[in-house]
Amino acid sequence: MTELGRKMVEFPLDPPLAKMLVISGDLGCSDEVATVVSMLSVPQVFYRPQDRAEESDAAREKFFVPESDHLTLLNTYLQWQRNSYGASWCERHFVHIKSMRKAREVLSGRMQLVDIIEIRRIGVEIAGERNWDLVRKVICSACFYKSARMKGIGEYTNLLTGVGCNLHPSSALYGLGAFSFSSPIAVCSCKLFVPATAATLSRLALERSERRKNSSRKTRLR
Repeated sequence: MTELGRKMVEFPLDPPLAKMLVISGDLGCSDEVATVVSMLSVPQVFYRPQDRAEESDAAREKFFVPESDHLTLLNTYLQWQRNSYGASWCERHFVHIKSMRKAREVLSGRMQLVDIIEIRRIGVEIAGERNWDLVRKVICSACFYKSARMKGIGEYTNLLTGVGCNLHPSSALYGLGAFSFSSPIAVCSCKLFVPATAATLSRLALERSERRKNSSRKTRLR
């Protein structure tokens, strides 16, 4: 077993998620990556009641980080944390309180990812919102086999297998014209949908992405 493998087996997680945590120590963003991993380890965070679909969609979009669905999850957790982990806050923003509490438990409760990181001397470091690109690099390095490139309008092809896939309509990147992306998880349906970790965007998409980013990162959701 390699040195990387020996570090990975210490985490009670799927290999890609364990690798993300190990690599995050080298890039100085282990705190953010541990939060992302905890959010990926729980059921769907957002819910969409049929009688309030438009309202719930609008609420979810406030959390969008255009570069990544997984940074969107990170942003959601941080907003919840800043609002004292409140249940009423979750209800207002159509967020499952049970999923959020489970993510918190995975992060610092029963499974104690942070404690394992410290014991293994990976180091708990905070990159800060200005350096979230480091988080994207970590996820992509651990999940390179899920990388995809644009084939046509809204259609992508996995670079390893050649299998076609699509961005899910709920993705923060949906409709932005991402040229390529990488994802650690895939959801099977009549189409293969994937949430995007990181993307290369066209010039027009970058401008649109920048506008979304400025509004989403500066706004504290109450």
